[in-house]
Amino acid sequence: MLASILTLVVVSLAYAKFGSSYSHICDTTLYSECVANNAYHSVYVNVAGSYATQVRWSMQNYTSVAPPIVMSEVYPPALDKAVEVLLTNAGANGALAWTQCASGATYGGSDALHTRWCRPQRFYYNTYYEAGYFPTDNAKRYIACHELGHTIGLQHPASGERTVTCMTSATITPKYVPTYTTTSDVERSQVYAYYSQ
Repeated sequence: MLASILTLVVVSLAYAKFGSSYSHICDTTLYSECVANNAYHSVYVNVAGSYATQVRWSMQNYTSVAPPIVMSEVYPPALDKAVEVLLTNAGANGALAWTQCASGATYGGSDALHTRWCRPQRFYYNTYYEAGYFPTDNAKRYIACHELGHTIGLQHPASGERTVTCMTSATITPKYVPTYTTTSDVERSQVYAYYSQ
């Protein structure tokens, strides 16, 4: 029985996806999915309290488990920041959080090759949903891991990966907020392969 469960998990990991996608292109919408333009990812943590703590934890986690990615914190007016983390109350838009290219961002890479990137990107927590969906440190950490993962090219995995990666999507209906706060081995391998080129 245990062997068959392990086999199912291993098989599902093969479906992890990486890179900018056709369905969620790299742009200024809340459905944006991009890669980063290099392995050195600067982040302006423009939030406080538990939000800042969980974003910093996730940054350190990516740096330690997903080499050669290095996420470092910068402050304004740094012109080279890759990602700015912000809070917004966007109402009931169906998104607990999202990343998107900033207005006036610089773009590069190729849609056809799934290497499209923009700089800078914005990572928004939607505080409209905070009380019901991410009131805890662990839930905020899951979101930080998920959205920072999008900024380096990780996409939503197949449904079979729900329990093994923070890149699993949360859902409003039915209410589902994953508890996993790091990425899968396959996703880390994809990050390594792409940014080691």
